[in-house]
Amino acid sequence: MIHNILMLLTYKKQECGLNIENWSYSEETECVGFARLGSEDQIIVAGTMRQLQMTDFGQPLHCFVIAGKTHPVEEEMLDFYRLETGIVAKR
Repeated sequence: MIHNILMLLTYKKQECGLNIENWSYSEETECVGFARLGSEDQIIVAGTMRQLQMTDFGQPLHCFVIAGKTHPVEEEMLDFYRLETGIVAKR
């Protein structure tokens, strides 16, 4: 699901034919993906759109957040869930 959302966002940017440098997000934009929150197998992963596009979140329910300007406390939480290359953290 999250993979599909990211593909759709990328496709829409290209389809519009606009100068994509002026868009508010890119493949390097910080995001957070969530899967099955509150369950024993929940997944929370922070990373760039590009990184999350290559992450397997498994079965739904999924939630996807594009981060804006963040507070230092929010940065700490993003770092806690930050994607390490090739690893999906289940916390």
